[in-house]
Parts: sequence; structure tokens; C-alpha cells
Amino acid sequence: MQLEQALTLLEPSLEVSIENEEEFLAFEQMINASFDCFLISMDNNVFYDAKSLKTPVYAKVYKVDCNFYKALVGKTEDIKIVHPKLNKVWLSPTDTRADFAKVLEDIKTMKLTGFLEIKSKFLEVDGYIYFKNGDVVNAKFGDLDKEPAVSFLISKISDKVVTMNFYKIPEELVDIYAARHKLLFVKEEDEITSLDFDVNLKEFLTQGLFPSGYFHIYVKNDKKLFSIINDEMVETLEIYEPFFLSVFSLEFVEGCIDILNFIKSYKPANVYAKPTSADKNFVFFCPMCWNTINQDDIVCTHCGYNVENFIKLPYETKLIIALSHPIANYRITALNVIKSKNLSMAKPFIRDIILNEDNPFVIQSAINTLLTLDENACSFLKHVLEIHEYTVVKRYIEDIYRRYCI
Repeated sequence: MQLEQALTLLEPSLEVSIENEEEFLAFEQMINASFDCFLISMDNNVFYDAKSLKTPVYAKVYKVDCNFYKALVGKTEDIKIVHPKLNKVWLSPTDTRADFAKVLEDIKTMKLTGFLEIKSKFLEVDGYIYFKNGDVVNAKFGDLDKEPAVSFLISKISDKVVTMNFYKIPEELVDIYAARHKLLFVKEEDEITSLDFDVNLKEFLTQGLFPSGYFHIYVKNDKKLFSIINDEMVETLEIYEPFFLSVFSLEFVEGCIDILNFIKSYKPANVYAKPTSADKNFVFFCPMCWNTINQDDIVCTHCGYNVENFIKLPYETKLIIALSHPIANYRITALNVIKSKNLSMAKPFIRDIILNEDNPFVIQSAINTLLTLDENACSFLKHVLEIHEYTVVKRYIEDIYRRYCI
């Protein structure tokens, strides 16, 4: 099956119609800010980024697993385990998760099992800290793990705008996530009918990625413990699509890390958006990368964007770009103004906020705005109700649905 055909089996994350360069700039910034890995389908062609597109654009954007993306573009380094179904836990109303130690204390107090994902546009890779019942069993940052990973991660994020998300996963999978992984081999085939490999290891993980999903099998002491395909536990696997296959050996990490004592000895231990203007009550952000800049900067010192270009953009385009602002109140304000102006071009971006935003108050504002802009909002909200991870969001949608959709 060709990739173009495979994409027809998937639901696009965005469908956009763009007529001019200003709208295209907002579109390009939004997808780069919203998706780690994505494909764009336009005129039956697939693009890996927006640089090859020319206006007018009538395109669909598909959020794809980064492992599959790496396989598609021929990269095999730094492959990570595909996540099973994740349950996000809302830890804090702050936008940048400003106190790193407080987040860790909350996880310990709640005795959570899963991993904390730390993301920033200016980290070379994302950071991960793995927990069992609130205790840290490992941390990963690139090729580093345990204390070196914690030390390097804190030094990297201490002056940056970052987001932190915690995901609950089954306890038996934490060991696999937290283990050290070594990629043994990677291959592609047109068809697979069995997964019997002659691999002489005590523990290994077989992982496959294909356009419409993924699978992985965990084997310990020559016995298969479980198989997962598209989040479902299965006994046998038959896959008839082009796919990307990898096998990892696993080396498990013993013991726990007393990470709270560790970061108390490290200065600075907090993660914050550092004010760099003369007036320390204000923080100025680059509208392209959302890192902090000086008030008088014309060119962002982090990404090289000319801030004067942003000033020249139409007001409507600025509103859409503001939907990815690192401060939640700014995102909410942008949503309210978009609602009052009935800015229909913002619909796909608002849908993406409802699906991927981690702040429930922003999601509620996005839902209210979408009800005004989109005549098909009710069917979309019904879909969100079925898949969303936050109980507070589901309750809000249920109330909205009863009042406006029935």
C-alpha cells in the first residue's frame, strides 16, 4: 500500500485552505509549534514540511508517530518505543511548569506511575523522567540517563520556556520505558505473517510501525509477556502493509533516584521564563519560537526571526499565532477575540487546541469559540468526548452537549 493511500485511512489533524502568504506564515508556524512530526497531503502528494508548498494551499495535515516519520525519511537513529495509550495527568495550572521541584513533589505525593515529558523548542531532544508510585526510577536526556541526565536536563531548561506533561502508563511498562535500549536491527518488508526471530537475548522488544498504526511485543526469558497493536492487547499479529520493524535489547535500571535532594543541590533548580527587559515585571517572547527576548531586540537571539516581520502581519494572522503563546491567559484572550470576530480561518487550529492543549481552562475557551465558528462543532465534540483524557474536560463537554447539541 502506498503512503498516499495509507493516509486516506487516517483522520487528518488539520484541513486548511490558505489563499495568501500571511495566512500561510501563520499555518507554517502553527503546525511547527503543534506537531513534533507530521505529513502534509496536497493534490495526492505527500510533503514532510511546508517549505515545498505554494499558495494557494488546500491541504490536510496528519500528525504521525515520530518513529514512523524517521523510518519514512530513512533515519534509524534514536528510535524510541511507541507509546501505548497514554493518560495525561494535569499537574499544575502554570504554563511553563515554573517550579520544577514542585512538579516532582506533586508526582511523589500523588504516587503516580508513568513518565514526565519535558519539551522545549530549544532542547536538542525531549527529556523524560520515569516514576513508579512517585519514586524516580530513571531519567533520560539524549544518550544520558540517571543522575547525568537530570543534571544536564536541569542546566538546559533552567532559563527556557518549557512545558511538562505527565502521562500515566501501566506499571509493567515503566520498566521497559525506563530501561536502556540498544537498537539491534531495522528492516522493511511488504508482508509479515509471523514474528519468530532468532534473537538470543533475555529481554527484548520487537517494535513495528506502519502507516495506519503500530505494534510491539515484549519478550522476557524467551517467553512473550504481551503483544500490543494499536493500543490493544492481542495474542497473534498479522500485518499486511509496508512497515518499519526494529528490535531492541533492554538493560534494566536498578534502584531509584532521590531526585528532589539532587535538584536542591543544583542552582538554579527552578524552571522559569526569565524576564530580560528593563522592567522585570514583563517578559517578552519571540512570536516564532516563544523563547524570551529583550524588549528592544529586532532579531530573536535564539531562532533568528525578525520580530519586525511579525509587527507587519495582519491582525487576524497574529491572533492565530497567539493561540500557541506560552502564557495561558494570552491563549484564552486570543480565543475570545477570535470568537467575537467570528474568524472562521481559525477553526482547524482551535480543534487542535481542544485535542492537544493540556490546560483545561484553555480547552473550555476553545470549545466555546468553536461552537460560535463551526456548524459541525457538535459532531466534533462528540468525538472529543470519546477520546479525551481529562475528566474535567469530558464533564464540561457533556454539559455543553446537553445544552447546545441535543
